[in-house]
Amino acid sequence: SSTEEVFSFFHVPTATKPNSTGVSNVYTYCKGDVIGNIQIDNPNSLFTYRWYSDQFTNVFLQTTTSTNNVLVPGSNPAFDATTPGTYRYWVTSEVTGEGCRSDATEVQVVINALPTVTMTFDDDTSTPVPTTHAVCVDNGSFNLVGSLAGGLAGVFKGTGITDNGDGTASFNPLLAVGLSDPQDLPADQNPEFTISYVLTNSNGCVDSLQRVVRVKPLTVVDFSSTISFNDENEELIVDVSESQVIRFTGNQSNGTFTGTGTTTTSLTTAVFSPTAARGGDLYGSNTSYPITYRSSGTNGCFNEITKTVTVQPIPQIDLVVSGGCSSFDIDLTANVPNAEALGGVSAVEWTIKGDAANAVESVIGTGTNFIYTEKPAPGNYFFKAKVTGVNGAVNSVQVLRNIGSSPDPYVAWRHIVAG
Repeated sequence: SSTEEVFSFFHVPTATKPNSTGVSNVYTYCKGDVIGNIQIDNPNSLFTYRWYSDQFTNVFLQTTTSTNNVLVPGSNPAFDATTPGTYRYWVTSEVTGEGCRSDATEVQVVINALPTVTMTFDDDTSTPVPTTHAVCVDNGSFNLVGSLAGGLAGVFKGTGITDNGDGTASFNPLLAVGLSDPQDLPADQNPEFTISYVLTNSNGCVDSLQRVVRVKPLTVVDFSSTISFNDENEELIVDVSESQVIRFTGNQSNGTFTGTGTTTTSLTTAVFSPTAARGGDLYGSNTSYPITYRSSGTNGCFNEITKTVTVQPIPQIDLVVSGGCSSFDIDLTANVPNAEALGGVSAVEWTIKGDAANAVESVIGTGTNFIYTEKPAPGNYFFKAKVTGVNGAVNSVQVLRNIGSSPDPYVAWRHIVAG
């Protein structure tokens, strides 16, 4: 009869990570693990071992040694490392050459399934999503939800991620790029970040899902004007004028302008009417109007820029003309009621011009009050006052008067024109 042998097995892993010896000859793995060989511990050189896939049919299995003390599960048809399940093997021993065989001892290889891993974002429902998800840098935080494994939550990992510990997390684009102001992300940069969700089930099997998030910069926006902005490109100053219209042109192919007195004329242009902005007020104090240009550019990330248009008043002129006979002096006075709004009056120029078609306008004097002592020939004449404010704004008012030939020293006239 054969000498009895007590079987003891151990696992020689071929994977890079070690696997512990099976408990009661049961070896447990996760789907996708590299399964090593199963070897009898301290095999007896006098014995020959036989492995079977069935305890009763004695289907002999492939081994690696002449004494059959090492089983290669992956080389046998009963085993499929990619399919979860329990794979059973039996081993016997006999003294070489004698033929007396021991009872079969069962060895099991258990392949456990991986957890099912999904990941969803606030703004999509694809699970899993293999494509890159693009967001604008000023998007703000959005939520991520991962699948659970029998109530067990996984862990989200990645730059810009805040894991909540319950299978949910949030991603903050601004945190990911390490900035506090979204305007600081350069226009030529579109950094990408990999978000991972790692889930472990009750069998200790781990699987994960990755998704890439691309953070897009804000659109670079600016606009120009038919009147130049200041050196800081922030403000322009214009005089209120019934006929003046300023044209703005945006730097993007799509965009909108908003602001008091502003009318959008195309996807890239708008016009600004100083008079309309001030509601027809020509003489009040300076008034500033913010003009905003907003565009999503080509990447869909909206940005805006606001500049200021300051509308200043023109001189308000009350013209007083006294005298009129050719033998008398003519007293010319230009009162400016809104001088304070102008910052003061810097200059007043007086001119005279006959009413004939070919008449020539001539400068006759300066100052808010001027006495015209020349004695023109009798006829109709335009007297004009051109007033310039300290703010640079200019306005003119004129009056048509008849210079008569009466020598009567007691006859004179006084005329007031408001403009």
